[in-house]
Amino acid sequence: MGEWERHTRGIGSRIMLSMGYVPGTGLGAASDGRLRPVEARATPPGKSLDHCMALSEKMASQDPLKVEQKLKRLQKKEEERNKRAYE
Repeated sequence: MGEWERHTRGIGSRIMLSMGYVPGTGLGAASDGRLRPVEARATPPGKSLDHCMALSEKMASQDPLKVEQKLKRLQKKEEERNKRAYE
């Protein structure tokens, strides 16, 4: 089972096994395809992939969701700093 199935019932692997998949071999007619599953990544809700890729490039290929949260925190701190400057 893949690591992503640790918290699921493993239905994807069971379906593939019932269709003749042999663990450790590649996908495709000649079994020469991808050996490891493609990793899923969470992205900020409502943001385009272009926006997420720009965030990743800007922050040295980190997780776009974490980068978005970090940028929001920094923006909020900057706003608070500016607000205190006018008081």
